[in-house]
Amino acid sequence: MVKIYTRTGDDGTTGLFGRDRVSKCSQIIQTLGDIDELNSFVGLLNSFSLTDPQLHSELRRIQNQLFDIGSAIAAPLDSPLVSNLATNISTDVLEAQIDRMQSELPTLQNFILPGGGRESAAAHVCRATCRKAERSLVTFYDSAAQPLEFLTAIQYFNRLSDYFFVVARYLNHQAGLEDVLWEPTTLK
Repeated sequence: MVKIYTRTGDDGTTGLFGRDRVSKCSQIIQTLGDIDELNSFVGLLNSFSLTDPQLHSELRRIQNQLFDIGSAIAAPLDSPLVSNLATNISTDVLEAQIDRMQSELPTLQNFILPGGGRESAAAHVCRATCRKAERSLVTFYDSAAQPLEFLTAIQYFNRLSDYFFVVARYLNHQAGLEDVLWEPTTLK
């Protein structure tokens, strides 16, 4: 039996593909952790009994692409994981998926709150977590000279958060639920 624990991280460091060990609180590890958190929430969303088989397939593809992005970030800069990143992820595909779902939705005329059905609420968690991962990736990208392929990843995350917003609306629509509209409150 291969043991899952190695004890090599007990000193607060972790190893990356072909790189030196780094602190578990370094920006690269923060970025990888935020992407992993997003991937976990996408897996949770995809575990629901979604009625759209195409959506199931899209979410699985997104999970694989998130893993591709994380692998490229963790790899040495001269790795094929980095150089192939721009061909492995596409904002065009996300935009087509957004357009497909949005064509079935009523026009959005108000701000909406996360919620409705549990599937929609989970999609909103994915959207918010995606924005967090995007901020982390931008910080990582800006912190040192990073390859242009990582800029493609930033664009992907920007589009992906839009995708999850539309997925949330789409899932409510499929369930016959209205969007939860924002009702401004006033301080008294």
